Amino acid sequence: MQLKEYQQGAIADFRQWIDAIRAAQAESDESSRVLHEKGLPVPDAVRDFPGTAWKSMVEAGIVPRDEHVARHDGAGRPIPHICLKVPTGGGKTLLGAAAIEAMEVSTGLVLWIVPSRAIFDQTKATFWTRDHPYRKRLDRATGGRVKVFVQGDPLTPDDIQNHLCVMLLSLAATNWYEKQEGLRMFRDAGAYHRFFPDTQGSRSDEFRLQSDPDLATDLASGRITRSLHNVIKMCRPIVVLDEAHKAYGSKKRGSEEFVNSVNRMNPRTVIELSATPQKSISNILVEIDGPQLKREEMIKVPVEITAEQGEDWHLTLARAHKQLELLDIQARELQQDAGRYIRPIVVVRVDRTGKKQRDGKLVHALDVRDQLLKMGIDERAIRIKASDIDELGREDLMSPMSPVTWIITKDALKEGWDCSFAYILVMLDSTTAPTALTQMIGRVLRQPNAELTKRPALDRCYVFCSNTAVGEAVKKIRSGLEREGMSGLMGEVVLSSGNLVPLTVKRRDMFADLDVFLPKVLHKADHPADDEFEELDYLKHIIPEIDWKSIEAPLLSPRLKHNSHVTKAEVDVDGMNPQYETRGIDEGDGTVSISWFVRRLSSAISNPWLAAKLVQTSLAQLRDGGESDEDIYAMRVEHLADMRQNLIAQVERKAERVFQDKVANSLIRFTLNAGMPMHRIWKEPREIETTEGDSGLEVRPGVPVEKSLFEPVLQSDFDSAPERAIACYFDEHAALSWWHRIAARQGGDYYLRGWKRETIWPDFIATVKSGGGDPVLMAVESKGEHLRDNADTRYKERVMEALEAAYNHGHMFVPLGPSRAKFDIVFSVQELKQSLAEVEAISGT
Repeated sequence: MQLKEYQQGAIADFRQWIDAIRAAQAESDESSRVLHEKGLPVPDAVRDFPGTAWKSMVEAGIVPRDEHVARHDGAGRPIPHICLKVPTGGGKTLLGAAAIEAMEVSTGLVLWIVPSRAIFDQTKATFWTRDHPYRKRLDRATGGRVKVFVQGDPLTPDDIQNHLCVMLLSLAATNWYEKQEGLRMFRDAGAYHRFFPDTQGSRSDEFRLQSDPDLATDLASGRITRSLHNVIKMCRPIVVLDEAHKAYGSKKRGSEEFVNSVNRMNPRTVIELSATPQKSISNILVEIDGPQLKREEMIKVPVEITAEQGEDWHLTLARAHKQLELLDIQARELQQDAGRYIRPIVVVRVDRTGKKQRDGKLVHALDVRDQLLKMGIDERAIRIKASDIDELGREDLMSPMSPVTWIITKDALKEGWDCSFAYILVMLDSTTAPTALTQMIGRVLRQPNAELTKRPALDRCYVFCSNTAVGEAVKKIRSGLEREGMSGLMGEVVLSSGNLVPLTVKRRDMFADLDVFLPKVLHKADHPADDEFEELDYLKHIIPEIDWKSIEAPLLSPRLKHNSHVTKAEVDVDGMNPQYETRGIDEGDGTVSISWFVRRLSSAISNPWLAAKLVQTSLAQLRDGGESDEDIYAMRVEHLADMRQNLIAQVERKAERVFQDKVANSLIRFTLNAGMPMHRIWKEPREIETTEGDSGLEVRPGVPVEKSLFEPVLQSDFDSAPERAIACYFDEHAALSWWHRIAARQGGDYYLRGWKRETIWPDFIATVKSGGGDPVLMAVESKGEHLRDNADTRYKERVMEALEAAYNHGHMFVPLGPSRAKFDIVFSVQELKQSLAEVEAISGT
């Protein structure tokens, strides 16, 4: 699973923090050594290497907050700890696994602490499934040496020394600070006796207590307790706190108790994953907000509300049913057009689910089931999910074979349940608790496959509220989004009538009559009588022109055959007489199938006949090199990856050649031609109907921006602090006439196209004043430093260079705007300064 841009940025910052921690610890250790040799005490400031590392991160501009919250373990050692602030639907578990991978640890203990049984079961299933992306990241970091444990599983020193042992623990098992009696973690247990050898008698314990003085002991004998908790303390684990905000709670005392519980496990590092962390507890290294998730197509927004004061719940259910039918039509059309399967699902929240709670007053799950059956819905499509009724079981809701479209629940799905096919949330319960919607809103936010469908109805989610005023519903949903960490999306709450929570963004008075035209990437039409030029279409204008016959079969290198096996063991209660079963990890029939490769290469080579020919040639080369069919079969996944990477690179190079040749021959044009039909030219509107947002952008406190094309400019129009910094620099630059942030939430739809299917969306457009000639048009996309040299950035840079040249040297140019252009990708305000300096040189400013 490829990390999204914001996830890559988070891991890049995390790596820098790890480097800073290691450097600061090395300096601290050396200073402490020197002071010890001189017989001098070691000051706290020297020992506090996590604080020193944090200070270096602040100075580097990676974290904005100077304050660092210190922690110490049971032996008084400082604990490095940070928090990754990630909203619901942002991939917290994936980031946690990627963070472990980034630490480059291959052995030892990782404690993964989760807040509920539902999340425990979900995480356990993903870590135990070798094909799951989370487990793959851990396997990749350790060379496949990962073992997953739960409390009570036998754990040995050999496991710790030779594997990365990931132990899942529930919050209840760890939040024990005041009450330890009776908890399994603190009991003497034979499962851990190998950590405490008795070969040296009491001297062994005495020796261990010198290095780990905080280990629990028996008061009478002084013997170290053979408990899981003592094993954890000795192993100095990495601790991952999933949904950390739920562990800390809202009360100060409870938060402090849990912090102490974790600290006394003697962790070497604590990584918190939280949607809404507490700044007084957590060192927030990374803050991801709602707009970043939206930009990466992770979530379905806007959230469309249907609410009516005094409406009977039966009518609310009928409205939701009608919406589901409309979504189902769109989903079927999507499958026909794009081959992409989506089955929209409705989640209904009721007051009661218990068998003896049906009283006819509060809405019961069985009431809803009966009503749905009266509406003609197939009984197989309806499931109840409750603490005592689980009709979902292990059903794969993402499978085309599943009939489920309605799920009725109260609290059972409030966390630990993720199904991106859930589109509609129906609130039939009468509770006024603010947490009710908060717990449920995240269930319908996730976008299937983290990819927009380009169908508006399927790229948003829906909330139907029974007997609720519209204003109250909007307030609750906004509060729910905020509680899920979705800051910046307050303007994404819309009314079912189609009217946005009203806000009209208008041109500034000084720009009210200014015509702003921007060129589109156009291709010569097949039928000039209809339109001389049309928008460039990758499938229509690039793919058919590629010289497919010149595609070469990838030259594959023999790979070292792996010999992975799975071993199962059954052990009786006394730990005696184990029975083993060993088998190969791959239980296929061993046949090297051409069609197996061809099907999996369709994304690179759509013609199956050509793909089959290329595969045959590549495999023949392997056989000629001495690789047997058994070897090829064993390593077929690795060979497939090599083939796909090679073929995609070849196709992209040839597609770029097609694009560049057509630009050179004027078949592709990027100019402003007065003779073009206006629908072939992008024109900035005079005003935009948008949604309410948060506060306005200021260049300095109390000084709002004043050169933006539109006003107001809202904080929520920007995906990150660096983008806001770029906007402020634009605004204060003397040579700039005006600038505009093309925000999706304000109807921004200006884009560029190149030789790939993906479109390129510039973040800013601006014009720079001329020193006598025409002004210069600027189009800028901002990116994080961690993306400087990745494939997507290199592609966009080459496309922008080609389009800039085409604009500046267009043969049929008739001025509708600036006569020259400068397109750029910048990674910082400093690089924007350099780009503007180049523009000033061009314009003679």
